[in-house]
Amino acid sequence: MGRLYQVQSQLDLASVRVPQLFNLGIDAVAEGAEAGTAGYRVQNWLWMSQTMVMQLEDSEVETVLKHPEVDWVYPDRFVDVTLGKEDVGSGPDDWYRDPIQLDERGDHAGLAGNGVRIAVLDTGFDPGVIDVGNRLVEFRDFTSNPRIEPSDPEGHGTAVVNLIASSKNGLAPKAEIVVARVIEEILLDGDPGVRRRQVGAFASRILESMQWIVDQQISDKTRIKVVNGSWGFPTDVDLPPGIFRDALVQMRNMGMLPIFAAGNGPSADPGAVQIPAIYPEVLAVGASTPEGARARFSAIGPVTADPNFVKPEIVAPGVYLPGLPRKARGSDAPSPTRIKGTSYACGIVSGAAALLLEAHPEATIDQIQESLTLSAHDLGPLGPDRETGRGELRVVDALAHLDQASPGSASPVMAGAARLIPRASVLASGWPPVALLTRSPLMGAPTGVSGIR
Repeated sequence: MGRLYQVQSQLDLASVRVPQLFNLGIDAVAEGAEAGTAGYRVQNWLWMSQTMVMQLEDSEVETVLKHPEVDWVYPDRFVDVTLGKEDVGSGPDDWYRDPIQLDERGDHAGLAGNGVRIAVLDTGFDPGVIDVGNRLVEFRDFTSNPRIEPSDPEGHGTAVVNLIASSKNGLAPKAEIVVARVIEEILLDGDPGVRRRQVGAFASRILESMQWIVDQQISDKTRIKVVNGSWGFPTDVDLPPGIFRDALVQMRNMGMLPIFAAGNGPSADPGAVQIPAIYPEVLAVGASTPEGARARFSAIGPVTADPNFVKPEIVAPGVYLPGLPRKARGSDAPSPTRIKGTSYACGIVSGAAALLLEAHPEATIDQIQESLTLSAHDLGPLGPDRETGRGELRVVDALAHLDQASPGSASPVMAGAARLIPRASVLASGWPPVALLTRSPLMGAPTGVSGIR
C-alpha cells in the first residue's frame, strides 16, 4: 500500500516548479514584492480540474485576482454532505433481493463481481467490521487527520461496502475495492462561543480524492471500472459551477462509471437532486420501498426538456437494508441494524454494475449504464420521470439487455454527455481558507502525478 501523504509545501510563485504547472508571474501577482520572497503557500496541484490549492491571506486575494489569467477567488469550503442513516422502521428481512432479481440469475448465477474493481469515495472503510480480505487493494485518507491504516470513524463507508462487496450482503462479493476516505466529521466555529459538528469534506480534498482515483487508472495500478459516491451536497453551495464536473468527465472518458446518490431530503421539492449526481456524466440513484414506490426522502430531479437526462436515472431498494452489527447496551453480542438512504441504494446499483462488467468485460461504461437503466422496472408514470427515473433496478433484465448489445455500440442515453469542458482553474486555501480559481492555457495531466511534492 502506498505511503500516505498530505501535501503542505512551502513554495513561492518564483519557484521553478510552480510556473511549470501554472503560468503566474511573480511580479504580476505580488505587486511590490521582491521576486522570490512572496511566499505564497502552494498546497497542491489538481490537474484534472486544472486547480491549484494555495494558502493566501485575505489581503492577498484582491492582488491575485487582478492577474489576467485569474477568473475567480472562492473559499475552499467545507461542504455539508447528506448521508444515509439508521432505519428505525420495520420491514421484511432481505426484501431487497427479490425486486432486483438478485436470486433469479439463471445462467448468470455464478456472477460475483470477480475481476471488477470499484472505487468508493466515502467516510472510509473499517476491515475490522466488514471483512473483505485481500480484496481491499488500495486505501488513501484525504481528511484533516489522515490515517495510514484503513479506518472509518463514521461507519458510513463501511456500510456502503457491505452492500457492494461483502460476502454476506454484497451484490458483488468477489469485487475488489479501492477506498478514498474524504468525508469526515469536524468541529466548526459558529456563533460566538459555539462550535458545531459538521459532516462533509473540503472542496479541494474531494477534487484530490477524485484525481487520485484517476491517477490509479493512468498508472494502470487498479483498473477501476465503477466509482461509487454515496453522498452529495446541495446545488446552491458557493463554489464555481461545474468545478467537480470536470473531474467526473475525466473519469468517464477514462472508462470509469461514476454512480452517485441522488440525495436525501425531508421534502419532495423538484430539483432536489444533489451535486455530483445532477451532472449528466453521473448515474444518479434514488431509493425505492418494498411497496414499489419512491422512498419519501429520495430526492426528486429537475424537469428538463431532454428526457435522456432525467434525474435520477434509476432507483434501487433504499429502506430496511442490512446495516453494520452493533453491540447493544449491556450485551456483548452484536445486534443487526437497519439502514436507509439513497447512499445505500447507490451501493446496490454499483454492485449490480460489477455483475454486468464481470459478465461482459468488453462492454463500455455507456453500455453498462444503458443496460441498467433501460431494463429498469417502471414505477411511476409511463416512461422516465423525475421521481424514479426509468424505474427500479432489475439485475436479470439488465444482464439480458447487455447480452444483446453490440460490442462497442454507442449509448443513446449518454450520447454527447461525457465531454471535456475547457476550463482551467486554480484553487487556493488557507485557514479560514481562501480559494483561487483561474482560467489559463494549461497543459493536460502530468501522467501519474497527484500533487506537488
